[in-house]
Amino acid sequence: MKYPNPIEIFTDPISLVIIGIYFLLLILETLFPAVELPKIKNWKIKGIVFFVIYFLLSTYLPLFWYKYVAEYQLLDLSSFGVLEETVPGLITYETGVFFGIIVFINPTSYGGSFIKCTIALSDSMFREPISLVLQI
Repeated sequence: MKYPNPIEIFTDPISLVIIGIYFLLLILETLFPAVELPKIKNWKIKGIVFFVIYFLLSTYLPLFWYKYVAEYQLLDLSSFGVLEETVPGLITYETGVFFGIIVFINPTSYGGSFIKCTIALSDSMFREPISLVLQI
């Protein structure tokens, strides 16, 4: 399989739209900052460098990992079309993000053993995560 080179990736029309949105938001944040942020030396350059790294990783990794993880897939949806594959995948991903659960165990809190479950609901209607403290 021939992989695209970085120039082909960066000149793809979809890539150009994503890069354009990134730089538009960078310019808007520079001109009209939402909040006063601490001064960090070269933060724009660092942001651009990590954007490029993330962009290339998110492009190349799916091309490489298929041959290694295909045998471990739970459902073989390869006979479906793009839409039939995308919808269940997107629903599964969004459900996992929406109901993401982080469990912290801190046995020294309040002299007893507690499990703190923070349910991080990523929907915009919730301003802060819901926290539950359970005594064992």
